Amino acid sequence: MMYNYMDTRYQAGTKGLRFALKNNIDIMVMEPIRGGQLAKEPPEEIKKLWNTFRVKRTYADGALQWVWNHKDISLVLSGMTTLQQIKENIESANNAKAGIFSEKELELFKKIRRTYLKRSPIRCTSCKYCEPCPQGVAISSCLGAYMMSKIYDDLERPKMIYNNFIKEENRADKCIECGECEPKCPQNIPIIESLKEAHKLISE
Repeated sequence: MMYNYMDTRYQAGTKGLRFALKNNIDIMVMEPIRGGQLAKEPPEEIKKLWNTFRVKRTYADGALQWVWNHKDISLVLSGMTTLQQIKENIESANNAKAGIFSEKELELFKKIRRTYLKRSPIRCTSCKYCEPCPQGVAISSCLGAYMMSKIYDDLERPKMIYNNFIKEENRADKCIECGECEPKCPQNIPIIESLKEAHKLISE
């Protein structure tokens, strides 16, 4: 399952983790650093929070340790592309220990998560009430990639997702502004304008 301190409610999430453990199912975690997004230099407001941790860690090590802090997780899968990353992950694994973070530090992770999420100009929950679009636009997927670019101040991963995993005929520029989606949105998101901004920002 995908699991990191940002994605505690995505896919199976923490509820799924607890369900698996209750039913004696071993857990293998993927995306502990969210494809590298939690390893890169964060926005200034996140840095300030990070610097209040009792032990100074790299962003990648902190993200990995957050996963390993859960005593019942069997295996953590982390993608690595350089020898330096391999060395750093080995060192992090050697220092891993369940229960390494205090309750206060775990609350700090939650605060970091909330601060990241506040950076998004919209709050799409992927409820998909706005879909299906008459033109076939994958509204929630397009808005999800757009939000990601803003939350993490990162264009590389959202562009990869938008241009490789969303079919051309389902991308945001296929919106004809019929307006059928907006009254259905529980979050009152200005979907039409957000789709325009999304395509402008993360299309090739």
